[in-house]
Amino acid sequence: GGSRGGAVNVSGNLNGGISGSFSNNSTDDGAGNGGPGGAVYVGGNLTGDISGSFTGNSAGIGGGAVYVNSNLTGDISGSFSNNSVSGGGGAVYVSTNLTGNISGSFSNNHAVSGGGAVQVGMGIAGAITGAAFAGNYTTGGNGYGGALYAGTGGISNGIINSTFTSNYTSGANATGGAVFTNAGLYGGINNSTFTGNETRGTGADGGAVWVGGFVGGITNNSKFENNKATGSGVAMFVRLDFNGGITNSQFNTNQSGPGGSGDSSALPAGKSQ
Repeated sequence: GGSRGGAVNVSGNLNGGISGSFSNNSTDDGAGNGGPGGAVYVGGNLTGDISGSFTGNSAGIGGGAVYVNSNLTGDISGSFSNNSVSGGGGAVYVSTNLTGNISGSFSNNHAVSGGGAVQVGMGIAGAITGAAFAGNYTTGGNGYGGALYAGTGGISNGIINSTFTSNYTSGANATGGAVFTNAGLYGGINNSTFTGNETRGTGADGGAVWVGGFVGGITNNSKFENNKATGSGVAMFVRLDFNGGITNSQFNTNQSGPGGSGDSSALPAGKSQ
C-alpha cells in the first residue's frame, strides 16, 4: 500500500542510470504503511548504474532510497547514508537479480527485514568490490544481513577489497551480522576486512558472514576481528562445504556475545572448515 517513489516513480523500465542527489524523500506515513522506494521506484527493470548520493530517505515496504521491482543490470556505486525502511533493503532493494557489482559506500542505513543497506531478492551475478559498509543494521526477527542480503542466487564473484565495520542484526535468529547469502558465496573473500560486526538476537549465527550454501574460492589476505555472535560461527558460518580454504588471513578476538550460548571459534563446527 501507499505511494511509490518519494521523488521519482517509473512504472515501467528505466533505461539509463540514476545519479544526482536525493535527500529526505519519503513514502513512509510513520506507521509502516508507505510504499516502496523512498526516493526512486522502478516498476520494471533498471538498466544502468545507481551512482548518486542518497541521504535520509525512507520507505514503508522496501528500498529506503531505491526500489527496483525486477532486475538491475548495472552497478550500485553510489553513496548511501541514513536511509531506512520498514521492510527490506535499507538503502537499495532489487526484487530479482543484480547483474553487476556493488562498489558503493553505505553507512547507518536501517531495515526491519533483510539487508540493512542492500537486499537482492535472488542473486548478485557480479562481485562486492571496493565497497564500504559501516554501521548498517536490521531490527526484525527475519532481518538477515545487517549490511547485505543476497537471496537464492547467492553471490557469484566474491567479496574483494571491501570493508564491513560495526554492522549488526538484533532480531532473534537474525543471522549474518554483516553479510547473509541464502545460497553460495563463489569467488571467496579477498583483501577484505570485517571488524566489529555482530548478531545480537538470541541464537543468531555468523557474526560477520552467514553462507547458506557452499563457499567456492579462497578466503585470502582478509581480516576478521572483534566480531560477535550469539550462535555459531562468530566470524563466518558456512552451512555446506568450504571449497578453497583459507590463506594469509587473520582471525582475531572473535567471540560469543551476550544473549545466547555462542561458539567462540571463528568458524563453526561441522561441515564448515
